[in-house]
Amino acid sequence: MSTKPMVSMSDLRPGDLLLHASKGEISKLIMWASDSDYSHIAMVFEPGLIAEARSAGVLFAERLDARVQNIGKAFHFIDVLRPRQPDPLPADVLQALQESARRLEDAHFALNQMLELGLICALRNKMPGGTLVQRLVGSLLARLVRQDPTRLVCSEFLYLAYRDAQTEPPGLLAPRFEHVARPDRPFPADFDLWELLREYQKASGAEPEGVVQEMLAAAGTGGLGALASSLTGAQGGSAGLQSLVVQARQKSVAGLFLPVGGGAVNPELTLPQDFADSASFTFLGTLVP
Repeated sequence: MSTKPMVSMSDLRPGDLLLHASKGEISKLIMWASDSDYSHIAMVFEPGLIAEARSAGVLFAERLDARVQNIGKAFHFIDVLRPRQPDPLPADVLQALQESARRLEDAHFALNQMLELGLICALRNKMPGGTLVQRLVGSLLARLVRQDPTRLVCSEFLYLAYRDAQTEPPGLLAPRFEHVARPDRPFPADFDLWELLREYQKASGAEPEGVVQEMLAAAGTGGLGALASSLTGAQGGSAGLQSLVVQARQKSVAGLFLPVGGGAVNPELTLPQDFADSASFTFLGTLVP
């Protein structure tokens, strides 16, 4: 049983952040790659409504009650963060945040979870180099990027919404992020390669045969067995795979803070966990149906 404080839907306010531990193979990889319990983040936009970036685009009319009813089904759990200052958000500050989020609606940005995974692995170098895992993810990612090279991931959308809110004083809501060392998360033992491909097919609209051929090409002459063994760490020993992961992470501990206009946070590299680690937000607890 969870020891986290319980948060009911009636306790939520516009501006609160919802950290999701989603089910599914892509989510497992996201959480593994980011050493986190979270794979998605959304915001309470108005009473009863959620704003988020996901495969269907940047959305502002998702029903909060429907999301809560999916806890235990599509999500293991959903945790809640609240802006630390000001608390509560004054009406003019909340309006500025909502308007900032709305400005991203017409940018034709969309999230695909595989793209989010690719950004984590490729831009933050979380994926061990040279493995079949990296080749498969890179191959699937390349197809998605060709479809739409201007996509926002969920955490980038919310970081920009908070950072660019036109408040007085300016930057009142800008999240403050810092690197927090996290325990190495083991590769998910229950990872299902075929389910990953089904999720990818659904998200990208790719034809099934094309996905299978792409996967086989990524696996090279080793075929499906070698690819599955590489993904589960059975081939070459799990210790060797874990060593590669640790090395990759050690090389990229400052990846989030790649210089952007004078050393600012790079929005494209933000993760849901960065919000959980930020001093700009207070952890309230876990959402209950």
